[in-house]
Amino acid sequence: MLRTRLLSISLLLALTCSVASAALESFTLPWNDATPGITNLQTWQPTPAGDAGWVSVTAGGHYVVGGERIRFLGVNVADLSCFPTHAQAEGHAARLARFGFNAVRFHHMEAQWAKDSVIIDYSLGNSRTLSADRLERLHYFVAQLAARGIYSNINLLVSREFQAGDGLGPEITQLEWKDQHILGFFMDEALQLHKEHATKLLSAPNPYRGGRSLAEDPAVSFVEIMNENGLLQKWYENVLDTLPTPYRSALQAKWNAWLKTRYATTAELLASWGTIDQPLGANMLANGDFAAGTGSWNFEQHNGAVATRIAGTEFNGQPSLRIAVTTPGSAGWHIQLNQAGLAFTSGKTYTVSFSAKAAAATPLSCSLTRTGPSDYSGVGSSISTTLGTSWQRYTFTFQAANDEPSVRLNFNGFGDRLCTVYLADVRFSEGGKIGGLADGVTLEAGNIPNVLHNAAAGSATAGQTRDWITYVFAAEKVYWDAMKAHIKDTLGYRGIVWGTIISNSPPNAQSSLDAMDSHAYWQHPVWPAGKDWDPVDWTISNVSMVNSPSSNTLTGIARQRVEGRPHNVTEYQHASPNTYASETPLLAAAFGALQDWDSLWMFAYDTNTDAAVSGFFDHGGHSGKMVNQLLAATLFRRGDVAPANLSYTLPFTPAQEVEAARASGAAWSIADGSKIGMPALMTSQSRVALSIGATATGLASPPATPTGSVFTADTGELRWDTSVANKGVVTVNTPRTKAVIGFTAGRSFDLGGVVIAPGTTRQDWSTIGLSLLEGYQFDQAGAARAVLVATGDQENTGQTWNTAKNSIGNRWGTSPVLVEVVPATITLPVAATRVSVWSLDETGQRKVAVSVRDAAGRAQFDLGRSGTTLWYEIAIEAGPVTAAAIASQPAPARSSILGGSVTLALSANGSPAPAVQWTRNGSDVTRLAAPVVTLENLQPADAGIYRARVSNASGSVLSEPMILGLTSSSKVVGAGHEVGSNIYVASNGNTFDQVLLEGAAAAITADHALNQITRLSYIDLDNDIVQVEMSGPGTLSLVLDSATGPAAPVNYNQSNVGYMKGHAGIVITGADERTNVSAFTVGRFTAFDPTGTFDVTKPVTDLNHPSKNGSPLFAGQADTAYDGIADLAFIAIASTDGRFGGVRAANANFFATKGLTGVYAPGVTFSGPVYVGDIIASDDSTPVLRLGAASNTRITGGDLLQANGAPVQVSGITQLVFADGSDSHGRLLPAQRNQAVLQENGVDVTATIVVNPTP
Repeated sequence: MLRTRLLSISLLLALTCSVASAALESFTLPWNDATPGITNLQTWQPTPAGDAGWVSVTAGGHYVVGGERIRFLGVNVADLSCFPTHAQAEGHAARLARFGFNAVRFHHMEAQWAKDSVIIDYSLGNSRTLSADRLERLHYFVAQLAARGIYSNINLLVSREFQAGDGLGPEITQLEWKDQHILGFFMDEALQLHKEHATKLLSAPNPYRGGRSLAEDPAVSFVEIMNENGLLQKWYENVLDTLPTPYRSALQAKWNAWLKTRYATTAELLASWGTIDQPLGANMLANGDFAAGTGSWNFEQHNGAVATRIAGTEFNGQPSLRIAVTTPGSAGWHIQLNQAGLAFTSGKTYTVSFSAKAAAATPLSCSLTRTGPSDYSGVGSSISTTLGTSWQRYTFTFQAANDEPSVRLNFNGFGDRLCTVYLADVRFSEGGKIGGLADGVTLEAGNIPNVLHNAAAGSATAGQTRDWITYVFAAEKVYWDAMKAHIKDTLGYRGIVWGTIISNSPPNAQSSLDAMDSHAYWQHPVWPAGKDWDPVDWTISNVSMVNSPSSNTLTGIARQRVEGRPHNVTEYQHASPNTYASETPLLAAAFGALQDWDSLWMFAYDTNTDAAVSGFFDHGGHSGKMVNQLLAATLFRRGDVAPANLSYTLPFTPAQEVEAARASGAAWSIADGSKIGMPALMTSQSRVALSIGATATGLASPPATPTGSVFTADTGELRWDTSVANKGVVTVNTPRTKAVIGFTAGRSFDLGGVVIAPGTTRQDWSTIGLSLLEGYQFDQAGAARAVLVATGDQENTGQTWNTAKNSIGNRWGTSPVLVEVVPATITLPVAATRVSVWSLDETGQRKVAVSVRDAAGRAQFDLGRSGTTLWYEIAIEAGPVTAAAIASQPAPARSSILGGSVTLALSANGSPAPAVQWTRNGSDVTRLAAPVVTLENLQPADAGIYRARVSNASGSVLSEPMILGLTSSSKVVGAGHEVGSNIYVASNGNTFDQVLLEGAAAAITADHALNQITRLSYIDLDNDIVQVEMSGPGTLSLVLDSATGPAAPVNYNQSNVGYMKGHAGIVITGADERTNVSAFTVGRFTAFDPTGTFDVTKPVTDLNHPSKNGSPLFAGQADTAYDGIADLAFIAIASTDGRFGGVRAANANFFATKGLTGVYAPGVTFSGPVYVGDIIASDDSTPVLRLGAASNTRITGGDLLQANGAPVQVSGITQLVFADGSDSHGRLLPAQRNQAVLQENGVDVTATIVVNPTP
């Protein structure tokens, strides 16, 4: 956060209620209330925090505590709020827990605007001593939070103001406090001060936590190094250009030292940087001299700003343009003069020049930007200057970083003041001069100047700028690494450490840190130039985010997520007094869960005793936001909104990061997914991420931008609808939580049987959501309890808007908070006799019973007729006893990256409410015992076929199977090792990579772009070496049941190799029609004979016979009896395009005692053969040969006789041919007659599809 002073269905529709909203009414939530009840989530908090150990990070990049995934829903406390009295600490800790918060971020603890009341004792003339009183209060608050199950996040450097007595020289007072912080990136003296503060703060014993310091306390889960800052950010802000001499010299010394590691001589450096000196071409601007007045120029006036423009001859008798601002706006860009129709080509050089003056000193910016309407980002160099009263010529030259087909030249920066600006002779031409070094400036002398950002001070070549940015990122990385090492290694801290937000320091620069972070504010307040944080002179845009699916804060955050790292959003807010701000927790939580973020923190929460909104960011005093936190907790912490099924990852190497920053970086948007084409709208449908590091992997190009006006998540649970102009609405539809957020425009919303029909409100806008706190779905036969929250407009008593309704100045008003009681009709998919509803008072206790009526056999009730309230309790009694049944089946297949998460979901009915137990390959997974569960930290061993057993006293039923596997771009993950690569097999022309299984499970991929095969080896239960081969796209996961080893194979002469032994199940996900799989054992017929005695490519004869195979594998094994058949449990296949190549398992028998055995690939069409040796189910196993469609399906040597007598479940087979087979030693396995009953959807199809061998 920038410097922040917390200022303090026809029949149902016919019955829909049309109650109109009345005036705002008093509804204030007490600051210290934690009364038990439906609205108190304290029981969600394992207490005390830290008791289960330290928060750690999985391989997939998510937080776990005690082996279980955890998401953090938090608040920020800032400046004085970090140090409440003991009574306030106790009250607020309890209140935060009741609203579902499990984390608090301690921010602005060193606030220089409150020097008498913060953690640093500034009275000593330096910033190096902690206040004993404030440290004691901090420790007590941390302890109270921990007792309530709430974790702490300690921020080290946020708003500290270094003093002259700190040892950084007297020049330190010339820098703004935030600019002081960047000295640590290149000055060892500043870095040592940063470390010293960390040591003092984190090492002091906390008497309220058993004497443990913050560094020793597992309830302190996070430490942040520096808030919202970066060295390149300050370059973009021109701060580095104007550093005091000692600091600028220190930066230059580090820059030169870095250059010497890159270049041996000045000549080599100049050859890399290049020098450009091209004659200027023609002016590409029309009417650049204003001889035709403002012809060809576009004049813009925004947010009430007004200006006149008059053509004249003030430029020494030549044409000019005078712009006089008569009514200022609140920002410099509110008056603009621009000309579009320009373009430039990557690598070419361009020069902009103009003459300008002003009636008095006036800021002016000149830049090249895209032309919108949704993208006005800068694409070339720019000038920011202060005009004097005399004409001056301004020029900047640059190399285009990209092809830009639609560009405008834009003047602004002066629209927030009464002023008069003069412009003349504006030119945009190809050509110009860039680069070179002044006389006496050499690499050897170490006096290469810093690269300046402001184009008015000179321009740099692309190579020079690229080197500068590369150096700056390297300097940032050195700092982050040094601070992390100090915190973790020197101080012994075992929690999570990260640096700053991605907007200010990009991900590769922070790649060694534990996690990544983002901040965002919807409609942050703005101030006129020079009046930052003025308590009176400010404005906001009073709009809801629901009308902006493609250009909002959440889409920006999503494109900063890094694959394999926890993604935190430690500051988020829709600033007050925005009348739509109650949407904040709901939109952020739903979107964050869809993107699978790991923490979400509201900014900010005051720990005083006020009970009203005291400023822009006061979350705790906002009744609408706080009641919606209950739903946010269910959406985000409980995970009611499942992560998107699909994930699009773009590679973002350090080199790409540098180029992105060079081409289009800005101070608060340096380099992230938005710079490399990740579509904003994709984030409403699927997960997006960046893969970082030198070996980053991902899509070769960004996915296409979704089109239309309705954007639905690929899970179906989140829908963003802008089909009605300016009446956007977001709906959440999960089994346990339903919500409607936005401009409802008289519409009714059926969310899986729960119908929400909002009534008339003050803004035609509301949020209405209900969530089950007991029970799993709203139509279940068992008992359930839910909380319902409905919010609309809100303000303080006495709050006064200006005429434009974009500011209240300092007229915030006082308590009580006044809220809109939202009218609506709610219909539930259960009988009215089972439902009771109550409105709740400010403490969440029952207030007035709400009448529930029957509506065509369903319960229906109205909101808005039972007193002033924002929340309601719903109780649903159990229905008549009914058998357990599955209402909606699990998804057919799911997959995720290594360490990722996958949600398994179904809905079930029955009374009493049925229990749900998920199984994997027929065995219970005890931790997965609910209708909707999330499998965290996905590993190869988790791959398999999952089913849910739904049961109650009336019996049980099994769900349809769900295939679960991994998505990987690595050759092997898990317990496997590539022991050979690019092995060419002359007999068949194939090239393969050999992977040896070294544990119970591994996942492999093939280099399908090179037409290569990957082979995975293990030993089956009959001691045969089994080779599983895969080619084409996708990931093959192999899991051994009853795994032992590794050990040398007893049936082969290969004592130097250790094999794993067990019974394998195989899952293939991400496949398509190019993917093939085969399984066979190593025998004398299949093994390569280096002696040439047996050649598999030639017909078998007495001379060329497998028994003569001279492979050393069989040396000394003359008496060994080989089974020669691979033993498998199953092969399960999920395809991205519904197609697959072939399954070649003629040398394999499938058997199992539980779960499915055989080939399970429903809905998959095979272009190649499906060959299986035999399928044998015993005990509780089910034999399957379920395909989508296959024209060449064979049983080779088997008879399908089932040990347990079960019918073989089949699909997609027109003919099942029983044919000859052979083992891996060349022994014939004659075709057998079918001995099984084949069933498809319960129908015996044996006679229809079986082709028995001819007698």
